[in-house]
Amino acid sequence: MRIAINALSVAPGGSLTNTLGLLEGWSAVGRSDEVVVFASNPTILSHARQYDMTAVSVGAPGLIARAAWEVSVLPILLRRHKADVLLCSNYAVLSCSRPQVVQHQTLNTFLTSQLHAASEKHRRTLQRRAARMSMRLAAANIFISQHLRRHAEAVEPESGERNHVVPYGISARFLDVSRARPDRARPSFSIAALQSPAEYKDNESLLQAFRLLVCRRPDEPWQLRIAGQFDWSRWENRARDLGVFDRVRWEGFLDVEGVIRLLTSSDCLVYPSVLEAFGLPIIEGMACGCPVIAADVAASPEIAAGAAVLVPPASPQAIANAIERLHVDAAVRTEAVELGRRRARQFSWVDTAKHFDRIFERVIAERQVTPVRPSIAPF
Repeated sequence: MRIAINALSVAPGGSLTNTLGLLEGWSAVGRSDEVVVFASNPTILSHARQYDMTAVSVGAPGLIARAAWEVSVLPILLRRHKADVLLCSNYAVLSCSRPQVVQHQTLNTFLTSQLHAASEKHRRTLQRRAARMSMRLAAANIFISQHLRRHAEAVEPESGERNHVVPYGISARFLDVSRARPDRARPSFSIAALQSPAEYKDNESLLQAFRLLVCRRPDEPWQLRIAGQFDWSRWENRARDLGVFDRVRWEGFLDVEGVIRLLTSSDCLVYPSVLEAFGLPIIEGMACGCPVIAADVAASPEIAAGAAVLVPPASPQAIANAIERLHVDAAVRTEAVELGRRRARQFSWVDTAKHFDRIFERVIAERQVTPVRPSIAPF
């Protein structure tokens, strides 16, 4: 079975982590010589080559150029590399001589959210239409959570028989840490957050909760360490307004080893996001023995499965209370660490890759070749 991956629409964040994780998983199960990756992201290309996979650099086309490439060049490459199936992220291509499997990872594409600015609404509407059309074009649709699948099927109910839920995995490196890391005897008063500046990540509640902690116990060496790329200037200014800027560290982008160092040296991970289709940091925190506090909304409760401290969304006081309890109640903390580690061990990229393989084999056997249909260009 020859697997082709159209990774041109893969963006930094969970989508990129997912792509790299799948490559890790397929390498671990011995499929390196059966995978060809079309990508512009240098990190994806370097990882594919590291795993002895075929990596085809496609430059960095814009939206229109990418759609044109998918229609005119991609079919040639699929024939040249003898691909049996094409994996796409979030959006199908318009015309393909191979069965397509679309992995849906974004809750935004199936919701009308009040968290987006007015200037974003038109773009989000087009994305929803493209995602719905992709569900129709795909020989199989893969969703990263039941929560995402339910929302998708609410807008495209006829696709049910072709839909599957395959959760993200976590790197083997996280699983190694889960098995080996001893608990710290004393708290470090360091709080971790794996975030982005996006509105739905609810950085406002995160900073407000941190301010409450500092005000309640000002003599403690509280420190909030926020990891995530992109422009944080808005939230840096907000931290100044709240009087906690000098206690916040902006870590920027962290690779796997950097995330592990952050989580293993922190007392807890706060994940206040209110619009998650999965929430990979929840599992990463659990694997590192770092108790997780997450908003009780979207896919977070499904992913946590009782192993995280869930708080009402947009509630700084509830977040601050949960952090304090983890600090003062050793029994609560010990239970959270143990439950988290057990939960994290249920996820691996090897298992995710094997599940993908079973779906690919099914669609290839059924010879479901996607028909050519007019659609909105994916973006």
